[in-house]
Amino acid sequence: MRGVVAAIREVFFAAGTVIYQQGEPSDHIYFIVKGEVELLDPHAAPWRFGAGAVFGILDANLDRPHARRAVAVADTEVFVICNEDWLEIFLKYRSGTKAEVRRIEKRIEGTSIPLQDEIVELPFIEGRV
Repeated sequence: MRGVVAAIREVFFAAGTVIYQQGEPSDHIYFIVKGEVELLDPHAAPWRFGAGAVFGILDANLDRPHARRAVAVADTEVFVICNEDWLEIFLKYRSGTKAEVRRIEKRIEGTSIPLQDEIVELPFIEGRV
């Protein structure tokens, strides 16, 4: 479990802060502890995420640049983990395979389900780091 804790960083973003730009490399995944983040695309409706949500995961796991710009809507606290560490943890604790992760992401990517209501639970991270 120490590997999981060591891999996660706690980061704070003030309201209005750009977390990442569209087109930048996507090598980190963000777990919102408090606050709100909007993912913006000039050609699509914004996606809004709140506490308990995860963002950046799809682009990071597909090894592509960020498809949207991320901005803190309110003062926001996140846990950040690099994609390599995330995949290692996922494979270790979920008995998944990288191919399965990619298959699931492709299914999600092809849907039009609003993502702002999605919450990812992390049973292997207990309490705050």
